[in-house]
Amino acid sequence: MCYRVSNDFSDVDVMQIKEFSVTKVMSKFQARLNVFPGQDIPVIVPGSRILDMYKWGLIPHWTRDIKSISKIKLANARAESILEKPSFRESFIKKRCLVLASGFYEYDNLKQLFYYTVSGQMIFAFAGLYDEWKDEGGEIIKSCTIITTEPNETVKRVHDRMPVILNPEDYEKWLTGNSMVELRKLLVPYSGELIVKRIDKKPKIKKEKEKKETKKKTDKNQKTLI
Repeated sequence: MCYRVSNDFSDVDVMQIKEFSVTKVMSKFQARLNVFPGQDIPVIVPGSRILDMYKWGLIPHWTRDIKSISKIKLANARAESILEKPSFRESFIKKRCLVLASGFYEYDNLKQLFYYTVSGQMIFAFAGLYDEWKDEGGEIIKSCTIITTEPNETVKRVHDRMPVILNPEDYEKWLTGNSMVELRKLLVPYSGELIVKRIDKKPKIKKEKEKKETKKKTDKNQKTLI
């Protein structure tokens, strides 16, 4: 599955990539190396190609109790069953979006973390779905999910799922296409080159050393104030 991505770019960077054809920015944002479900993530919605920030973890518009929705459970939508799930069916038919990223993370069975980027693309797009939920007071929450599929050869060594990465030439088809058959053909493992990097854990000894140094600085500052 995909529960952690990187947005190492700003809204200005997105505007400079012609393939996204963004005409309007609704929410400005800065680069973040770690984005998790429940947090805001940049998306491009169809129509006039609007760039906005949506909460990661789909909230269907018909949801009665927002507290009953798990941000993790609806952060991903399986491509194989997307038309069978009530939570995703309507959005797949008429509310598709591009979820932007500069990379994504996956853990293997030994809890080793790996980071994936797309060769030649500073920013790329996952196939996403979106919806808007309105509470009794009229407040609107915009949310989205990332579609996942079987892994390609690169990701397969680490995980049994991967997010659907769209080719730039398929952005328009994904956003505005009407044929469910043709759209589902896009929900396949990425055929391009992925660059993978192993993320080494910070040694516990180093962490303890950093804590002690921080405590010493804090104690010193407190003495100075006294």
